[in-house]
Amino acid sequence: MSGDKQEDFERTNDLRLPGHVFKSASSRRSFLSAGVKGAGLTALAASISAPAQAETLSSLRPSELGDGGHLRYHHLQFDSAEEAMRTKLRLEFGLGDNTYLWWYTFVLFAVTPDRSPVRLLRFEGIEMSEWRRSGPDEYIVHGHNLSFPTDDDTGAYISEWENPFTGKTVAAMPTVLTSDPGRRKTPRGDYDLANEAGGLRPDVAIVRVEGDLIHKDGIRMPPENWPGQFVETNCVTGSVKDLIYGDANSIEARGSGMWIQPFLKWMNMPADSGHLTGYFSGRKLSSVNALPKPFYDRLTTEYPELARVDPTKFSGEYWDRNKSGLLNVD
Repeated sequence: MSGDKQEDFERTNDLRLPGHVFKSASSRRSFLSAGVKGAGLTALAASISAPAQAETLSSLRPSELGDGGHLRYHHLQFDSAEEAMRTKLRLEFGLGDNTYLWWYTFVLFAVTPDRSPVRLLRFEGIEMSEWRRSGPDEYIVHGHNLSFPTDDDTGAYISEWENPFTGKTVAAMPTVLTSDPGRRKTPRGDYDLANEAGGLRPDVAIVRVEGDLIHKDGIRMPPENWPGQFVETNCVTGSVKDLIYGDANSIEARGSGMWIQPFLKWMNMPADSGHLTGYFSGRKLSSVNALPKPFYDRLTTEYPELARVDPTKFSGEYWDRNKSGLLNVD
């Protein structure tokens, strides 16, 4: 980066709060000229490298502040993988044999070579999953997603969409994901039911305490039969107070995150032109009846079979085989 461009970058990357000026990390010259040198830099490095305060689930208490009146912030420590799994499930889904429902909205962007990302359109939808115990701290999980494209300004459902890359108007299709093969959830991670021999997909997640909030940061890897160009990262947030004193099965939670995936076929994007990335936010709901009425009406009218998880996944020979386990996964 040339000197002029570097200075322009530094000028446009100031983050200002009342009484404070924070320069971007690239502003090394300003940082040094401010007199933070020698022992000051050593002290700063020591404070940056200091480990976060440890707290376990059993010692967790509702509190906004930590040591010295600072915002409490650290990773939550667990005594076992089983305790960690139960905490994460209580926050994101639940511990009982039940159906768990997430309502969300998301925005899709096109990421293509040699061009800034382009906002495409907005969706609103659900992720529904059924959890059944198959052993101590082990579950069989099946689920599906359904979402509808909407007008970005009015929020109304749309049936047509003009592709900004091709200029052509195409039919805007709902996104229906029903091909998830199901998984066996264990404290060590997940096994795809369609291919347990393929091995464990580790649970890539941490739990953070931030003031009176609890966050679970996770990375969701796709089943083997999904497109290779897919990954999701998400943050599920609840209340420390609810985690300690709330419902023993499932607590209120909100979530957000992003993912990447190939372009949807109905968009008619040029081959090998890039991929989609999406940002979503949503909340856990108690039942289908709690959904916003326009979505509820369309779900129950056009896709009534998706108002519940396929019950055949939890009955008959299929359930008996999966409940007993094709492999000894412990």
